[in-house]
Amino acid sequence: MAPSLKEKPLEDDSLRARIVKTIAKALGKENLISKARRSAIPQYVWDVEPKLRRPRVDYVTLVEWARNSWVLRRVFNAIIRECTRNWGHIEPRFRMKCEKCGSEFQSAVEKCPVCKVKKYLREPDLAQKKRLEQLTTKPSPDRTFYEFIRSTLFYLLATDDFYWSIVYKNVAGNEKPKYIAEEAHVEHPGYIFPIGDERGYLGGYQYFCPKCYYSEKYKGQDLVWDIRQESPRVQESKIFKCPICGEIMVQTCYVQEVAGKVVARFGRNEIVHGSMSRLPPELFGNSKLISLVKILETLNAIDDYQLEVHTEGKIGGLLVFPGLDQDRVGQILQDVKAEREELTQRDLETGEYESKKRTALIFVGLEEGDKPVKIPFIDEEEAKQTLEYYQLYMNAVDSVYGLDTTISTRKRGSTREVRTKIEVKRETAQEYQRLIEETLNNELLPLFGITDWKWVFNPLESKDKLRDAEVLHQTMAAAVTARNAGFNVKFQDGVLTIWGEAEALEENKSRVGLPNVEPGVAPRRVSREFVTPVEISPYTGEEVLASTFSERLSECLLDILEEARQRSHEGKGKLSDILHDARAKLFRALSRANLRLDKKEALYAKFDKLLTEIVSNEHS
Repeated sequence: MAPSLKEKPLEDDSLRARIVKTIAKALGKENLISKARRSAIPQYVWDVEPKLRRPRVDYVTLVEWARNSWVLRRVFNAIIRECTRNWGHIEPRFRMKCEKCGSEFQSAVEKCPVCKVKKYLREPDLAQKKRLEQLTTKPSPDRTFYEFIRSTLFYLLATDDFYWSIVYKNVAGNEKPKYIAEEAHVEHPGYIFPIGDERGYLGGYQYFCPKCYYSEKYKGQDLVWDIRQESPRVQESKIFKCPICGEIMVQTCYVQEVAGKVVARFGRNEIVHGSMSRLPPELFGNSKLISLVKILETLNAIDDYQLEVHTEGKIGGLLVFPGLDQDRVGQILQDVKAEREELTQRDLETGEYESKKRTALIFVGLEEGDKPVKIPFIDEEEAKQTLEYYQLYMNAVDSVYGLDTTISTRKRGSTREVRTKIEVKRETAQEYQRLIEETLNNELLPLFGITDWKWVFNPLESKDKLRDAEVLHQTMAAAVTARNAGFNVKFQDGVLTIWGEAEALEENKSRVGLPNVEPGVAPRRVSREFVTPVEISPYTGEEVLASTFSERLSECLLDILEEARQRSHEGKGKLSDILHDARAKLFRALSRANLRLDKKEALYAKFDKLLTEIVSNEHS
């Protein structure tokens, strides 16, 4: 039964073509090609019918890789934590808005400068803010907003695509249906597919009734109508009513397909699709995992090999016993096996106790020889090289996802311990945050009727305070050097300005703490403790310079000890004077360090004891 529709008159294409040709000829542009639609997607150019479109790779496989690979989980968790570390807040899109022309203003205005009137101006709607607060607390009854964002980032990192589905609620009861968006869900990108033609326009010939499709009566049935069965004039109207309930049907733009069967259909306003690296005119994103396939397979192969070596008992080498026959060697082997069987462990899957397996050795007896000899089958150099490649491949994964990898070694006993630290670049986190914000505020929130407010991530600068402080330390060191050289120095709003001319050494040496030196005598080396801090704003000055002296504290204290030892060795002054001067310098150096009081007291006591011992030994 065909729906009852109002028919629209068909356009007279021949008349339109004649008009366009006449105008083009009058303008002398009859040879130009005019295009009313966008170009075709290359891979769909020979497949012009609107149909279900699939990505080039299987997204279910990509998601499983991301779930099972510890290397990828390590990267994904770092990016997700960085993006959500400072979380976000709600803020208005504008301060004032003109309802007549739609102009938005970020400051208060008396009247619209475009319309020249005041009565159409309004402030952001507080009811919309309340609704956004509810949405950013629980977008659906069983999910939090943090889960919503975290899941979105995970699918985005794995497949470069994410899909949000919107659930609508009829608030009109038995009257004319009125639907409003009520819930938002994150969908698995491996099971959501768009319906589109060769040019990428969404929608096809299949329509469904939102009321009947999900009703209990027709649950489990893919209840759709194909408009190609209707007359051409009916097809032009694009408005179809359900032959069962009479409600207006919706054009299928997305489907959820599981095991080759369509289990859900979505209209144009029921799915929001986002992608980070999508290359137009393609419909899908460009997953970074595709470029890492070989690297990840290699890492998995190394993991599998190590697993087999330590669980299946690979042959590790020959253990030769000279002077023993094979029967005696066999008895030794049985004794070793009996010992191993006593060391049992519980299997996590079966719950049963099993003996631990070790890399196997072959026991062989020889008639000649002095002592047992082990002949390894596993090359230690090759194993070391494998670990180096493993680290190289992990660094490649980090680099593709925009992470900085820092490798440090530290001596622990007779071995060196290698540590790897990954840090998410600020630009990487901001790129993902920007995509989430734009998709959320420009596509999802308008479907919920929220156009006056937006949700944004908080800035990420807090983690980079240490890096900014390091830059500021260098700036302050330059300011100290310039001021002590006699230049004029000014530090304001993060900008260091130096001007003037350097003073002569005789005029400036008192400012830098240099001792008076007789002509022709080289001055002794002056440690950094003598440098007088430059006077800057209290917000940054004292704290920054204190941190600078903390970094140089070790060198400064060693300079004090060395100077005191040298004076005592050369007999320049009494023992009490040398100790008094050194302790005064030690106290000044520690007072400038950015350390807790108990730390300063402990360091002072330790170095004072060491100072007394060194000076006393040299003096005697």
